[in-house]
Amino acid sequence: MGYTSTEKLEDKLKKIKRLERFQNRQSLNTASNSVPSSTAEPMDVESPFEEVSCQQVSLNQFPFASFTVDKNFSCITCEPCASPLDSGDGRDELLKRQAIYFNQKCVQLIKEKKEIEEELQKASFTVMNLSKKELKFYTGVRSWSIFHWIVRIVSGGDQFPTVCKKLKPDDKVLMILMKLRLGLQNKDLAYRFGVTEDQVNKIIKKGVKVMAKALRFLIVWHDKEATIRNMPKVLKRSISYQKTRVIIDCSEIFIKRPTNLLARNITCSNYKHQNTMKFLVGITPCGAVSFLSKCWGGRVSDKETTLNSGFLDHLEYGDQVMADRDFLIKEELIGRGASLVIPAFTKGKNQLKGTEVISSRKIANLRIHVERAIGRMKFYKILNSTWDLKLVESANDILLVVAALVNLQPPLVK
Repeated sequence: MGYTSTEKLEDKLKKIKRLERFQNRQSLNTASNSVPSSTAEPMDVESPFEEVSCQQVSLNQFPFASFTVDKNFSCITCEPCASPLDSGDGRDELLKRQAIYFNQKCVQLIKEKKEIEEELQKASFTVMNLSKKELKFYTGVRSWSIFHWIVRIVSGGDQFPTVCKKLKPDDKVLMILMKLRLGLQNKDLAYRFGVTEDQVNKIIKKGVKVMAKALRFLIVWHDKEATIRNMPKVLKRSISYQKTRVIIDCSEIFIKRPTNLLARNITCSNYKHQNTMKFLVGITPCGAVSFLSKCWGGRVSDKETTLNSGFLDHLEYGDQVMADRDFLIKEELIGRGASLVIPAFTKGKNQLKGTEVISSRKIANLRIHVERAIGRMKFYKILNSTWDLKLVESANDILLVVAALVNLQPPLVK
């Protein structure tokens, strides 16, 4: 009718609270009237339930008895004896039983917690839950001893990434090797290991750099005596190629198209017809990677890559270098006292001579081992995928780690 109430909201709330207190007192009086007055004697200890409502609590979960307590934790009745425990000895006995029960319950809960933690540990993706077969699939490492040796070498320094303290060094190395072996996305690795994608980015970026520095010693340019001593039987039978010191070849990695026009021009490969990075690989006659160049733009020729990579500085007088027809470095090798072994050229010839056919076939059969070594490197799928431009800055470190892992495998040629 247009009238406004002058009663404030605070006054209404006070009335509601008074009504609730009145109802609580009514229920308390009703409950106390149903219990003998001799059983309402409070205990001498301070009650831990002072802030709890005044309603009676029924503790029927005890194995020794079923009883009820009031607000002040004074015993009302005890079943099955159904006799009041108002004496001091009775209350002490009941408290002892309660202490025994709660101790047993605590031990049981601790045991259940431990079991749950073990189940969660088994369900999580960690090194401890992998079998030997799974380890080889995820990392390319063929045994647990080699894996733990890698972890010990890599995590021994202070530069190993400490981004995520949740993961152990074993799991961080596993994450990095899975990135190299399977070429997984960082978001996939974050889901597997239960961390954020940003943490995965930092672990891989810094971890690959540390691993490259730690495993660099596995790529060794062997001296001439060691090379001859470990010469495989295939080359020992060939008198013409017994002085072969190294077999070289180039390979390429696909990258996304750069936005910078100069970078786009440098990385445009005439052979692959796509933007690539090129690197030079040199192996010993037995198949171990002994030389690995830095990455160059895909437009660079094989000859320029070889001359600018520092490869010629390792050669000695009398060495033989076996390569493909694209490596036109004969004059540069002669200047260092070395020789070049390549298949015969077919350009401008209707037919090769018989001796040229036989020598070209032998060279092809021996040179195929460098292709097999590069194939071992391409077993790590990151080298087969198209790289994001952010990953290009770590290209040299990734190549070095992959080549070092390949050298940990059994000999390629016996």
